[in-house]
Amino acid sequence: MITERIAASADRVVEGATLSESLRPHPEIPLTLVQMVAVGEESGALGDLLHRAADAMDEETNARLSRLLSLLEPLIILVMGTVVAFIVVSVLLPLLDISTLVR
Repeated sequence: MITERIAASADRVVEGATLSESLRPHPEIPLTLVQMVAVGEESGALGDLLHRAADAMDEETNARLSRLLSLLEPLIILVMGTVVAFIVVSVLLPLLDISTLVR
């Protein structure tokens, strides 16, 4: 989906539009990235700004993933506890049944 948007933007750039103008109508592309591209085009340092944008987006993605994982940890612990409890019960029930047969 984003690949299609970037390809459409590339076509608009070939037609003569600036990169920032061609990225602006696509809501999937963050506005901060579009603004950074515009500043990079005006200053002539587009490559450096794109590297900075990539680094910033990497950091944001890593922060979101760590938040998601910290929210999932209690759920994972709960599921693992349930599995362990099931295994313990499945081992102990036959032992208790055998002890009642011996009496």
